[in-house]
Amino acid sequence: SGKLVRSGHLAIGLCGPHVALPLIRQFRARHPGVRIDTRMHNSSTLLELVAQVRVDLAIVTLTAPINDLVCHRLVDQNVLLVVPADHHWAGRESIDIAELAGQPFVLREQGSMTQQIFEQALATQGVQIKRELVLASREAVKEAVAAGLGLGIVLDKELGHDSRLAGVR
Repeated sequence: SGKLVRSGHLAIGLCGPHVALPLIRQFRARHPGVRIDTRMHNSSTLLELVAQVRVDLAIVTLTAPINDLVCHRLVDQNVLLVVPADHHWAGRESIDIAELAGQPFVLREQGSMTQQIFEQALATQGVQIKRELVLASREAVKEAVAAGLGLGIVLDKELGHDSRLAGVR
C-alpha cells in the first residue's frame, strides 16, 4: 500500500545486512526508480549519521526507542555465544553467563550495540572475561572464532550458516 515513488534517492545506514536486505528488496520491488545507497557501520555511528542527516534512515540494534527519533521495531533478536564447531559447548542449547568467567573472547568495538548489550550483562552479573582481541565487524569476529582466537558474540539472526561455527543462547 502507499503511493508509488517513481524516482529519487534513499541513503540507508545498516549495522548488518541480515534484517535490512529483505526490506530493501521489498522497497525496490515497489519503487524500482529510487536509487538506494547504503552505508554499513555500527549502531552508534549510524545514529550519529541520522542525526547529521547524512543518511535518511538506519536499521540498527536498539534496546529501547530513542526519544527524538521515529523508531519502529522490526525484529527481536537475542545475543548468541559463538564458538568453534568442535568446542565442548557447541552442542549445548544454552549457557549461563557465569560460565563465561575467565574465557577468552574476541570482541566488537565500543560502538557496537551488540557489544554494549553483552558488556552490560557481564557487568550486571559481575562476570570477568579474558579480552583477547577487538575487531571492527561481526564477520571478523566470526573468522577469529573459527581460527581459534577466542569466543565471540553475535545476534541470533547474524550467525549465518558457517559449518565452522556454532551458536549457543
